[in-house]
Order: sequence, then C-alpha cells, then structure tokens
Amino acid sequence: MYQFFLFDLDGTLADTLTDIAICANDTLARYGLHTYPTERYREFIGKGAREIFCRAMAAEPAETVPEETLLKMLEEYDAYYHLHQLDNTRPYPGVIELLEECHRLGIKTGVLSNKPHVATCEVVEGLGLDQYLTVVYGGRKEFPLKPDPTVPLMIAEECGASPEETLYLGDMSVDMQTAQNAGFRPLGAGWGLSGRDELLANGADLVFDSAAELTQWLRTEWGK
Repeated sequence: MYQFFLFDLDGTLADTLTDIAICANDTLARYGLHTYPTERYREFIGKGAREIFCRAMAAEPAETVPEETLLKMLEEYDAYYHLHQLDNTRPYPGVIELLEECHRLGIKTGVLSNKPHVATCEVVEGLGLDQYLTVVYGGRKEFPLKPDPTVPLMIAEECGASPEETLYLGDMSVDMQTAQNAGFRPLGAGWGLSGRDELLANGADLVFDSAAELTQWLRTEWGK
C-alpha cells in the first residue's frame, strides 16, 4: 500500500498561471521584449523561471539577450513575483478535500516544485496548504531540478517511504518523467497546464480530470 503522496505545485495543486504570466510579462516589457497572452505561458512553465524566459524569447527568434542580462531579468522577476504571487493564485477546486482525504487515510503528503524554494513555501503557506503537508521542497541551487530524481528520492526517504510506496501527481511531461526516474507511480492532473494527451504520452499511469475524481479513486483503492 502507498505510504506517501508527492505533489507538483503549479498546475497541480494551485492555479498559478495568471500571476506567473503577469509577472513574466512585466519583466519582458521592461527589457523591450515581446510579451504573451496568459494562455501562452502554458507552453513555457515547468522547468523553473529561467526556462520560462528562455522559452519565451525562443518563441521570437530575433529576441536574445546576453547571459548577464538574463540573470538581471530573473532577479527582477523573482522580486516582482514575490510581491504578486498570490494576487490571483488559488487552489484548484477539490484540492483541499484531496489533501484532507490523504490525511484521513494516513498517507503522508509533500510538495516538490521547480519554483524557487522560498516562493514555493510562500505560495503553499499563503494558500493554507501547509497544514496538510509533511514536507515542502522548491528549487534550490545545491540540488538539481525535476526531472532529476535526486530530490524526489530524498523526500520520500525523509517521509519513510520507498519508491514503490510513493505516488506522484503532476500536470506536465516533466512531472511524469520525474516520477518514472524516481520509480514512483506517475499520476496525471488532467485539470492542469498540459492536458490528458501529453500526460499519457509521457508515461502517466492514470490521468484524472479533477481533484474530486482523484479523491474518489483514493477512497476506492484504500477501501474506506
């Protein structure tokens, strides 16, 4: 039986798309670069802030910046996002009930995000999700980001679970790759940023269309 449930944050537990898009566009505009509609950021999110800007600029081939400038952009984005990361961000419908059900079933829960660690903790706490979670990990300079399995395996061990005893829920291909690299059971959040087809194509064992559907699956699996 599964002992630990590890969750992605952006696009899985929390709808952060609008705030990320607004803050990224603000930074791009200040450097005279092309900005994008909020929905376009579905293509850019997943591997951290640096990747967001690299993907955004790659979408406009004529727009490139030196590494030094990119680092300044990332600093400014982080500062602006810190001030606005909860303006529009909310838990997805049914997420609180899902976490409560994990607690009722005795399943430890955690979050792993490629978002910087401080921002990850602030969003989790700001949305009141921290009360349901055993561990929260964001991106740290000393550790590789997802899909590398180093941190996921470290978290599972910290929570007393083997890879075979761990479920992993995410909404993007990088999440399914992370789960497979770590030996976790990969579950897809079909309500998130990428959708059912991408999740299945990248190895999702099951894809759920809502957090409520996943909660019901847990009850059925545990027979409670």
